[in-house]
Amino acid sequence: EYTVTYTPTQEGPLTIEVNLDGEPIRGSPFTANAVAGGVEPESVMTFNIPLDTEHYKIRIGGKGARSGTIGKIGTVYIKVLDKKTKKPVDLNLEDVKLVTDPVVHDIRLLASSSKGTFVARYAPTQEGVYKISVRVKDDHSKSRNVTWRNPDAVFHLGVVPALSEVAGLSPVVPVDSPSTFSIVARDADGKPVPLVAEIPVLCVD
Repeated sequence: EYTVTYTPTQEGPLTIEVNLDGEPIRGSPFTANAVAGGVEPESVMTFNIPLDTEHYKIRIGGKGARSGTIGKIGTVYIKVLDKKTKKPVDLNLEDVKLVTDPVVHDIRLLASSSKGTFVARYAPTQEGVYKISVRVKDDHSKSRNVTWRNPDAVFHLGVVPALSEVAGLSPVVPVDSPSTFSIVARDADGKPVPLVAEIPVLCVD
């Protein structure tokens, strides 16, 4: 079983085409509806990586703060605290920025309903080591290295796309927030087989 994560970028109906090795999986294309919302609750976020500045105690977390795969979106959770009081800082969206080196142009920053908490999503297009840091107003944090790699292009030779299935695809998904579904790959006898590759997924508005 393979888990796919995708992030709609605008509201409205989605057509989701799922292919295995260039062939459509059984039931593809699928449909879903993207609705307003978009930021996961703070209860599922992690803030275990310190990136302090002169005036702010910054903690980040999320998969995008550790590693990434080209073709997927990396999510970084950001929590900004006052260095003296240790309390969340009341900031506007324009006060906070995720900075990358090399520069990634596709970066989306979202504000959580919790004060001082933000979600950054970025998607490099070339593999390599990216330095990520957080800028709060005029304060710039130290950087952290995040390695982005190209997906493995090798498929399990026994997979039959026409017999494989998609499970757990919700008909309603939030905008600007990752949603997931699973792919159960099957061989010619209908038996589940492991997948050792990235699955090409196309989301069409």
